[in-house]
Amino acid sequence: MSLGATRKRITDRDTAAVRGLALLSATIALVPALARSQPDLRFSVRVYDYVQLPPGTLQGAEAEARRIFNAAGVDVVWLACLETGDQSGKNQDCTGPYGWNTVVLRIVSEPPSPKAAASDAAFGVAMGSAMASVFYGRLTELTHDFRDHDSDIPVFLGIAITHELGHLLLGPASHSPTGVMCANWDWSRLHTALTGHVFFTAQQSKQIRKQVLERTITQQRQLASFGKH
Repeated sequence: MSLGATRKRITDRDTAAVRGLALLSATIALVPALARSQPDLRFSVRVYDYVQLPPGTLQGAEAEARRIFNAAGVDVVWLACLETGDQSGKNQDCTGPYGWNTVVLRIVSEPPSPKAAASDAAFGVAMGSAMASVFYGRLTELTHDFRDHDSDIPVFLGIAITHELGHLLLGPASHSPTGVMCANWDWSRLHTALTGHVFFTAQQSKQIRKQVLERTITQQRQLASFGKH
């Protein structure tokens, strides 16, 4: 997920205009989300916030990501996993191996290596099928390029999280011309994100449901197998 070359500052008037013009299409686009507000399929995400995000930022981002996944027919269980010095408060859901229907999300400030900083991974990177990272520093730069304040960071962070988790479920070659899996984001697409119009495509949603179901079945079988030993 990277930012396109075209940059234009988004103003409050711009955002209001887009929301007004898109009211009808917003209602239509939200029908799938409303229909699947309580999906039966779900997967868990172990969240490691190494940035120590400001209060409310992570919660807002998780809510945005969950909204998009709900529209695709699956739910997300967020697990706060960054350990502190007080081991008594350690989340037991964050112990043991991960994979199958439990994946890892790392929120870091900057890419850990020049390779991860490549243009096709400007705001995050998915590694294999079970771990993804989002680069918060890049997101704040993005927001400051397009806005005069930070109030929209949770939305952009939620989009980036959804995009990278989408790669874990759909595979690395899963970019699309439109929707949350779009590879390049210009100012018009950021407008769309702020109005709540960003979703997985119908085909991607189908693939995500299939993948989560398969991972859930595999995990249940593995756990049952472990219990016999």
